[in-house]
Amino acid sequence: MHHSPMAETYKITSSNLSHGGGDSVLVDSFKRVITEGAKSISPIDAGLMSVLMCLKAKESASTNTFQEIKYPDR
Repeated sequence: MHHSPMAETYKITSSNLSHGGGDSVLVDSFKRVITEGAKSISPIDAGLMSVLMCLKAKESASTNTFQEIKYPDR
């Protein structure tokens, strides 16, 4: 609903998060990027590499094979 003047607020408690509290750090960074124009502490490339590694790990586990992790060229 990005075209409406509505605002939603969420309260996040660290007890409900995984990743050792890293999620709250990322959320705080995202908030600062939006509200203050700060630089993100986690570039999009890091997120894409994380997804690629997870997909390769899943494929490795299901096929019992080693998988090469090569970041795609742009």
